[in-house]
Amino acid sequence: MQSNSLLQKPLKNSLYTLMLTRIQEFMFLRPFSLRNRGSVSYPFSCRIFKPEICLKRTQKFQKDVLGCFSGNWRRLSFNRFSNTAVCHSFDEFGVQESEWISKGIEILHLMEERGVRANCQTFIWLLDSCLNSGTFVEAKKIHAKILKLGFDREQVLCDRVFDIYVASDDLDGAVMVFDDMPQRSVFSWNRLISGFVTKKLYSRVLLLFLRMINENVNPNEATFAGILKACSGGSAVVFEYVKQIHAMIILHGFGSSTRVCNPIIDLYAKNGFIDSARKVFDQLCFKDSASWVAMISGLSQNGYGQEAILLFCQMHMSGIMPTPYALSSALSACTKIELYEVGEQFHGLVFKWGFSSETYVSNALVTLYSRSGKLLSAEQIFSKMQLRDGVSFNSLISGLAQSGYSYRALELFEKMQHDCLKPDCVTVASLLSACASAGALHKGEQLHSYAIKVGMSKDIIIEGSLLDLYVKCADVETAHNFFLTTETENVVLWNVMLVAYGQLDNLTVSFQMFRQMQIEGLIPNQYTYPSILRTCTSVGALDLGEQIHTQVIKTGFQFNVYVCSVLIDMYAKLGKLSNAQGILRRFAQDDIVSWTAMVAGYVQHDMFAEALKTFEEMQNRGIQSDNIGFSSAISACAGIQALNQGRQIHAQSYVSGFSDDLSIGNALVNLYARCGRIEEAYFVFDKIDPKDNITWNGLISGFAQSGHYEQALQVFSRMVKVAVEANLYTFGSAVSAAANMANIKQGKQIHAMIIKRGYDLETEASNVLITLYAKCGSIDDAKREFLEMPEKNEISWNAMITGYSQHGCGTEAINLFETMKQHGVMPNHVTFVGVLSACSHVGLVNEGLGYFKSMSKEYGLVPKPEHYACVVDLLGRAGFVSRAREFIEKMPIEPDAMIWRTLLSACRVHKNMEIGEFAANRLLELEPDDSATYVLLSNMYAVAGKWDSRDQIRQLMKNRDVKKEPGQSWIEVKNSVHAFFVGDRLHPLADRIYEFLENLNERAAKIGYVQSRYNLWSDIEQEQKDPTVYIHSEKLAIAFGLLSLSNTVPIRVIKNLRVCNDCHNWIKFVSKISNRPIVVRDSYRFHHFEGGGCSCRDYWSFSIFMAIQSLILVPGNSVAFEHSTTLNQPSFSSSLHLEGRVAIVTGASGGIGKAIASHLQSFGARVAKADLLVSEINTSGTSSQPQAIAIRADISDPDQVKLLFDRTEQEFCSKIHILVNCAGVMDPKYPALASTSVEDWDKTFNVNTRGAFLCSKEAANWLVHGGGGRIILISTSVVGGLFPGYGAYAASKAAVETMAKIMAKELKGSGITINCVAPGPVATELFFAGKTEETVNRLVDSCPLGKLGQPEDVSKIVGFLAGDDGEWINGQVI
Repeated sequence: MQSNSLLQKPLKNSLYTLMLTRIQEFMFLRPFSLRNRGSVSYPFSCRIFKPEICLKRTQKFQKDVLGCFSGNWRRLSFNRFSNTAVCHSFDEFGVQESEWISKGIEILHLMEERGVRANCQTFIWLLDSCLNSGTFVEAKKIHAKILKLGFDREQVLCDRVFDIYVASDDLDGAVMVFDDMPQRSVFSWNRLISGFVTKKLYSRVLLLFLRMINENVNPNEATFAGILKACSGGSAVVFEYVKQIHAMIILHGFGSSTRVCNPIIDLYAKNGFIDSARKVFDQLCFKDSASWVAMISGLSQNGYGQEAILLFCQMHMSGIMPTPYALSSALSACTKIELYEVGEQFHGLVFKWGFSSETYVSNALVTLYSRSGKLLSAEQIFSKMQLRDGVSFNSLISGLAQSGYSYRALELFEKMQHDCLKPDCVTVASLLSACASAGALHKGEQLHSYAIKVGMSKDIIIEGSLLDLYVKCADVETAHNFFLTTETENVVLWNVMLVAYGQLDNLTVSFQMFRQMQIEGLIPNQYTYPSILRTCTSVGALDLGEQIHTQVIKTGFQFNVYVCSVLIDMYAKLGKLSNAQGILRRFAQDDIVSWTAMVAGYVQHDMFAEALKTFEEMQNRGIQSDNIGFSSAISACAGIQALNQGRQIHAQSYVSGFSDDLSIGNALVNLYARCGRIEEAYFVFDKIDPKDNITWNGLISGFAQSGHYEQALQVFSRMVKVAVEANLYTFGSAVSAAANMANIKQGKQIHAMIIKRGYDLETEASNVLITLYAKCGSIDDAKREFLEMPEKNEISWNAMITGYSQHGCGTEAINLFETMKQHGVMPNHVTFVGVLSACSHVGLVNEGLGYFKSMSKEYGLVPKPEHYACVVDLLGRAGFVSRAREFIEKMPIEPDAMIWRTLLSACRVHKNMEIGEFAANRLLELEPDDSATYVLLSNMYAVAGKWDSRDQIRQLMKNRDVKKEPGQSWIEVKNSVHAFFVGDRLHPLADRIYEFLENLNERAAKIGYVQSRYNLWSDIEQEQKDPTVYIHSEKLAIAFGLLSLSNTVPIRVIKNLRVCNDCHNWIKFVSKISNRPIVVRDSYRFHHFEGGGCSCRDYWSFSIFMAIQSLILVPGNSVAFEHSTTLNQPSFSSSLHLEGRVAIVTGASGGIGKAIASHLQSFGARVAKADLLVSEINTSGTSSQPQAIAIRADISDPDQVKLLFDRTEQEFCSKIHILVNCAGVMDPKYPALASTSVEDWDKTFNVNTRGAFLCSKEAANWLVHGGGGRIILISTSVVGGLFPGYGAYAASKAAVETMAKIMAKELKGSGITINCVAPGPVATELFFAGKTEETVNRLVDSCPLGKLGQPEDVSKIVGFLAGDDGEWINGQVI
């Protein structure tokens, strides 16, 4: 019985198991594991039982058990297992699988009640059934049974339970089962990894993988695929970890597996390592469609659009059918790099391959056409889409918003809501951008309310878009308040606020925000720095911009394209062009914006040649210019009137697709106008539609700058008539045109319009008005405008100084210049042109030279050609023609035509034929076609009476076909401008004018006017010609004005040439007899005639400084300076700069030499006194820094002269700058020539002449190597006729003076000047020594001035020649 019972137990167990198997068989379920879906689990794990035998022996029990399922077999349903082999004959069964699971659990309970122990296979079948049916609650109950019965160590059951927990998303339970598993296969690890990836628990995936490695489990392809998915989804994954995983993939031999490598390609591409992605892609032996798609999309996303398109084509050519996603990536690449035509070709492939119904392909097409501006095509594709998603709407809304169709974008938003699609953040952000572009603040506020309502107002994209809306709609206060409510610390929001306050030019608040964002820990990015730098550029804060540049370098953004372009723009606009050029050169990338900013910067600062050179270099580098680059280059051509080059650049812009660009059209208008091509300028102007202010301004300013002032004013009038709003620049150009025409009436009308438009308080407007009134002869109105200005800049001061200069108010100009400096306004190059011109007009020679030197010494300004021309004019008009020539020859720059023409003009006035011909030759070399040179030279010959030479010059003009500009004068009478030429009889009132002119001449003659017979015609020519041909145009214009204008209106005449001597004199008399003020503006200045006088005080025709010329005399003359009563005698001590300079004075123990040494020492010079009468060597001052030394030396001995110079340099430890040779002999034993021996003569001559020669020669050698200096020879003698014995002195004096002139020519250009001072008898102790009172009186009476010269007078002259001012005099005997 016992054996039977034992046998019965396993038999029962087997029967229960069999019944469970039958349940599975009826369900047609194949037991499987999620670990290995391809494996098969057989129903028997134990081979000792044969089911058919068991069934026979237990039929009754079987019958009882099956009774539990009676009536239920045909109610099975297999709907949940469509992927399992199912017999279709059971499709009508409707019983749920969960019911069968419940029946199975009931069997377990029944087995337990009957004392039958279930085996492992039973639980496997039940768990498989739960897994396949998804009844995870029942499965967990079974798990409890397993734990209770102690089957938890069975590997197969652990696998089944683990699969149950993973499938039920109970990953914590799965981990617990996983940890308790006796053995963990790689499939279990993969299953858990997959579960974590599904739940996006990426960090746990990586930790699990690390544990897997530590437990020496070899991963397979599925493992790496899951890990890479986790890396791709985890934002916090360090990319170096990905590289390590890639290395492990290669180590385990999966480097060519598409399942693993495709995610690797995607990861590398998404993180910007596009080269690594391409390397992985290229190493794949077999590339599936996913490989191609990953690589194509990666290239497109990383900005390699062209490479993405080429790879797409390669995919197609390799025989792999592109997927819709690959095609959408290629279309996106076309959009990003603006290859819209290629995108349209891909659109054809979309139709060909039947992808039109694919939503994401259609979305890419909508984006393509929206960005290319073909919104009609975009809308057609959108309307034909069968299934639209949020991306579809976002693409079209964004395209409409970017194209300016803001209201259509808002309508599409409403349609999106009607289609029951919920707008996302991208939708609302695009709509907010549309509102910002359209200035639709109210609609934007509604969208703001919607964003708050749906809970997306805190989204970072929405916050940025809202802030941008309020900023662009100029509601900065609301923007700031909204900014304060944002909770996200987003650098983008700070950048928007920096832009907001930058638009207001509020640098203070902008910089405060810039500092605050860094205090709060936000790191500036590539958009932060440009925002604050643009504000610095706008307000001209260069110092702050340089500080921010320093921070840019510290934070590593110095090579960022965007930041560099803004830095270049800042430095270029603020005048630091060398800094901008340096950044451009160091910048490796060829960025069009940076190069364009450089070109525009050069143009802004009138460096047109550099701008064109940079533009050419840009093109040579292969950089395709944009419209801004072309317009800037054309503007540069306009600046230098390079018409042909401008046309070439215009042709390039046309080929590049900018034929209708407004900025290029405006630049062309200005080019043709500035080049004086009136018809072409109007042609381009009329072609532009619509025109903006810049178009009109370009035409007005271009005509004004090219001298077509009437055309400029006509365009301005036309602009006013068509009601185009004129701005400040428009008024400036119009006023400038009126000023150059001296059209004060129209100028005042424009002034009234300026006041009406509210521009009268603008500094720029006041500046042009000052120039207007100054050029129209109303200097009082100019002064009034200047004084009423609320704020003045350097242009204001320059305009007023120049106005004073043009009107001959030199003192006022200089006083205003000093006031300008007191106000802290730094003078510039324009300032000094006005100041130097003022000094020239009134003859302030010393003051003008002082101001010229101060340019470089005090203000660091390098003189330009116009400044040198002013100095030449200053010297030439004062009569210092030779000095002006020397000044030109010493100029550090090559003299231009303007400088030589100024010198030639001075030579004509002062009749200096030699220098005049020299200047004329230089002029003809530079400008052989300029008529002014021939006219000036011809007039100079005529004045000198050299008629043959004059005729030769005129014949040369004819041979070279050079036309002389005729003299012409203009006067405005009753809104009409009347022009007159010399001897003009074409005017309708010519007879009345000549009759009235004859009456004026008679009246003027009665009060002293005498017509000058100085003419450019010979006596014979004057007899042959009609006298009326000599009547100059200004006389005719003035006569016409007196006839036509009321007595209350001043006579204002403009002449294109200088007023001649006779006309100037005549106008003075006419102003007196007519009792009318007459203002004449010639080519150089204004002349205000009133009451018989002129504002120029006649300085224009002769120099009031002829007394200064007495300092430069022919040999033999002498002068005593204290007796000169000439005006404005120069001070020879006020401008000495001798501090620290070393001077050697020979003969310094007494007499004139002693006085000169003391004088030089009083001005800080360090003096070496050389004489035979002193001891070996004496010093005064400190031993380390002696101020004066005395050296015994015989200057007639060459060796002692060399020793003198050596010792001087050794004692002062400095190079020698000045030599003053005063050595001479005064011995009373030679009373008569008859008693003078040959030896005595030789001795006297040698002391004076030999010593001067040796000292001068040695000094020249020292000074040449030292960079220049001064040599001054003192030639002394008494009156030769008084004591014949002094003939030796007279001879030596003449020899020294001649030697000085010869050496001056030899030393020209070396920086050394040599002059000779011959003062005659001077009241020194040496002069009185050994002479009786009678002899002294006889000598005094014989002096030219009847009085002895004083030592201090001679000392002042020597000090003047030794100082900086002495550089203007060379080779002269004074």
